[in-house]
Amino acid sequence: MRKTKKQHRKRQTKTKLASKIGVSRSTLHSWQQQGCPVDKTEADILTWAMENTRRGHEPSDIRAAKLSVLLQTARRLQLANDAKQDLTISKTDVSGVMAKGLSMLFNSLDRIFVGELPASAAGLDPAGIAKVSQEHISKLQNELRAQWSAMIEGKPA
Repeated sequence: MRKTKKQHRKRQTKTKLASKIGVSRSTLHSWQQQGCPVDKTEADILTWAMENTRRGHEPSDIRAAKLSVLLQTARRLQLANDAKQDLTISKTDVSGVMAKGLSMLFNSLDRIFVGELPASAAGLDPAGIAKVSQEHISKLQNELRAQWSAMIEGKPA
């Protein structure tokens, strides 16, 4: 049983490695049989693959691996440049703004539909209740727009 778990872990690692360098697991296994140092870094594996391309070993898979590495590198560089130019937003900042926004929304809904609306709609017919409700909904929309704008600009609401 223990040997099976160990083999499974090794297979997962090889699968992840193949995914990282952009080739299939079977290609990586084939390279390993041909002498590829799969226990080394991704760069060592790709270097071996490029050297063996000249000997004619699976050039289409190697080109795919090179392309994958280039695309990953381009993505990392783009993210780094975006971060330098302050074009990215951290998950923490987004979570904080969303939490504040939801809090504002729920507080406003509670205030209007529990506190204000029942008193202003008391004794009205359905058309009157609909009119008062629409007024309160419009008021809520305007309040939320103002609060969100102030929050986005960093001003206290």
